[in-house]
Amino acid sequence: MYYLLTNKILKQRSILLLGILFFFSLFISFAPHKTEAAMLSPGNITTCGELGISGEYILQNELTTSGSSTCFYVSSDNVTINGNGHSITGASTSGSIAIDARARAGGPETGLSEALNGYTNLIIANLTITGFTAGVDTSGNGNTTGSSVRNGNGGDGGELAIYYSILGSVTTKGGDSSTTPAGGVGGNVYMTAVDLDIANSTFNLSGGVGTTARNTDGGLDLNYTGTITKTNVLFSSLAFLNDNTTEYTNYPGGTWPITNTSLSSCGTLYATATTTFTLNQNITNASGTCFTIASNNITLDEAGYTINVENASTTAFLIDISKYTYSNFTLASTTVTNYTNLINSSSSVTISGNNLDISGRYIGAGSLNIIFTGDFVYNLTALSSLTNLILNGSSYGVFDEGLLSNAVGSLVQNTNVGAYSWTSVASDASGNKLAAVISGYSFGTFGYIYTSTDSGNTWVQKKSDSTRNWESITSSADGTKLAAVASLDYIYTSIDSGNTWIQKTVGATRYWESITSDASGAKIAAVVYYGYIYISTDYGNTWLEKATDEVRPWASITSSVDGTKLAAAASTGYIYTSIDSGNTWVQKNTSGSRSWRSITSSADGTKLAAVDSGGYIYTSTDSGNTWTQRMSDATRNWRSITSDASGTKLAAVVQYGYVYTSTDSGNTWVQNTSSDMRSWQSITSSADGTKLAAVVDSGYIYTSTSFLPQLSISILTPTASSTIIQWSPYISWGAAISCEYTWNNGLTWASSTCANNGSDISRPPSIGENTLYIRGTDINNTKVTASSTFQYNLGVFILAPSGTINSWLPSVNWNVNNVATSTLACYYSFDNFVSTSTADCGNGGTDIVMASTTEGNYTLYTKVIDQDNNVGVSSVAFSISSAM
Repeated sequence: MYYLLTNKILKQRSILLLGILFFFSLFISFAPHKTEAAMLSPGNITTCGELGISGEYILQNELTTSGSSTCFYVSSDNVTINGNGHSITGASTSGSIAIDARARAGGPETGLSEALNGYTNLIIANLTITGFTAGVDTSGNGNTTGSSVRNGNGGDGGELAIYYSILGSVTTKGGDSSTTPAGGVGGNVYMTAVDLDIANSTFNLSGGVGTTARNTDGGLDLNYTGTITKTNVLFSSLAFLNDNTTEYTNYPGGTWPITNTSLSSCGTLYATATTTFTLNQNITNASGTCFTIASNNITLDEAGYTINVENASTTAFLIDISKYTYSNFTLASTTVTNYTNLINSSSSVTISGNNLDISGRYIGAGSLNIIFTGDFVYNLTALSSLTNLILNGSSYGVFDEGLLSNAVGSLVQNTNVGAYSWTSVASDASGNKLAAVISGYSFGTFGYIYTSTDSGNTWVQKKSDSTRNWESITSSADGTKLAAVASLDYIYTSIDSGNTWIQKTVGATRYWESITSDASGAKIAAVVYYGYIYISTDYGNTWLEKATDEVRPWASITSSVDGTKLAAAASTGYIYTSIDSGNTWVQKNTSGSRSWRSITSSADGTKLAAVDSGGYIYTSTDSGNTWTQRMSDATRNWRSITSDASGTKLAAVVQYGYVYTSTDSGNTWVQNTSSDMRSWQSITSSADGTKLAAVVDSGYIYTSTSFLPQLSISILTPTASSTIIQWSPYISWGAAISCEYTWNNGLTWASSTCANNGSDISRPPSIGENTLYIRGTDINNTKVTASSTFQYNLGVFILAPSGTINSWLPSVNWNVNNVATSTLACYYSFDNFVSTSTADCGNGGTDIVMASTTEGNYTLYTKVIDQDNNVGVSSVAFSISSAM
């Protein structure tokens, strides 16, 4: 008499579940049909069979089936199975079902009837089921023809109530459809007991899948007055999972929700507020998808631990957020795992870490923000289509689905400049401006200097007054300051991108071998073969001789961007470093005495890489103190090496060999040119490592461009129709080499330095609605434009006080437009400016004085006026709890 089924479960459909367990037989006329399963009547039963009449069936004994036999076929709604404390045991055969309530119009021995609903209002009480793949199945049937009375839809799953029973697998899913957008609706399940045991159970209540979508999932309602045993439980996606009084709406499925923030195993992560879950150990035996995300604003911090799936080739994801559009997920401190697929989501995802390696992985997201502070390796990472891709604060807007690759592409031969004895090539930070030099007389051409302003597509001959044996050339970050050296000659400098040159005499002519400069072009350093090191701090006008303890066969020199850290290598001897702009030098014995040919540096001077002619590549991550041998498969006649600003992307060339690249700071290398061996002499890189240029002795100049990523121009801030106070635009110029902006729809255009990402764009001309127009031009002279309209306001931020205070610590941000406080006038009042006091804009509100400090309610009013007489005001109300 206690079997009253609550309608609490009826959250998706207005079906009233029958709640009374029947203790009498209810006979209904039905059409007879032939079946081998015995048709049972309501009342006491002792065998398996077909339950085709509404009513209660009371089991009198234990039942055991053989093979894949089903014990009970349910062919009517409103059936109650009272186990009476007994059990049904199967033969542990795959695919077996203890209680099958799927619709079959012709009886249990016929096939499932297309698109029919599963039988509903099934009640199971006091029953234990073991040895079956599925304990009970009330699923709706699929539809493949679209000709059924349901117009092609899949059938709906039935409603099911389970009292004081252990069933194992419970299935009441919607049927699939191959002809309609969605399948059937998943069924709802209600379970109750004093102590509820669902251990080792699976629940499949998902909606059916159609041609374009999945229909509404079913829901699971669990009620108990004692305890619940829930180990090894697996759920499909659910419209709701109700655990007594805690409801998890739109539960994505997986395991029981994990709310403990310290993680030692995979599972489903759920939180009611912004929460960080942190691994406390390695997970080495994950099976399938490891973590399913069940709510918004969740961070998973791997904390340096690793997660490995048992089958590395599985299609499962490390993180799955795809069932529902939960947003703002962050994967922090991630380390390399053997998961091929990292994240599956259609909403906003962030991946962060120090040395971040996501190479060779797949990431699905709506928008993707990647944040890293150290190395970032992303070669051959595959991305879904993104509404926005952000790399370390730089946004590239929409990203079409494809590979995020930092592998250097094939080098392209530039045939518009001849086959000469090229000796050296240099690049500015962008890779747009290049300069290359020729040694002596070769192939009918004297040794001249050539420059390019379009990433090597076209070249112009410079410095053609006489032939010289040019050995080396270097460039400032903006490409305007160049310096070159010639053997048995002098140093030459240019301050106009190579158009004109000035000879810098340093005593007699010398066998100059290599030259380098800082980003500004002011600090220059050069080395002499069997001579000394020379430094200049005034763009090459004056020089000082350094490292004069003995002459050395200097081969190469490199500099950090600020010119304070230098490294030089001798062709027979050691590597030497300086941390004071070349004034003093220290021999690095750990590098070994080798036939050094070339050395390169990261922007900060901490990462160095050098090549041994006839030997190997060596790298250092501590400014040259210790070195590691790389590329040890075979010795090669290495000629030149170059690095991007981070020291992550390296490229090196072999004389009479190939070009090799690395995207992991030299740990691994890839041969990039296999069509022909060439006498490579020199190679250079842009600051981001996406553009390379290399030259061949008695050959041509070659360039490689792999923009990362190649995306259209976009305005990140301000966003369209937004209201902003602080002016901090961010522009993604993509592959543009010329960047412009305007406030008057193109009547006049102002230049913007592409590398500044919009930080040099002037403030809007007026308060109110403004439209910013930007235009970028690429190397093919293709122009791309974009615009954004927004409301620009002047305001002031009061950070404190607020609420109730008992001490006076105001904090006011007057500098609201990223301009100097000297251009602002700041005022405050406690009576809405009936009386006004002046504040120092630079003091941040610390000079604001209370008119009264007695208990009561107050309002602080602030006002700021900028240099254009625009006025912004703000106020905050607060209370004083006791006299101050």
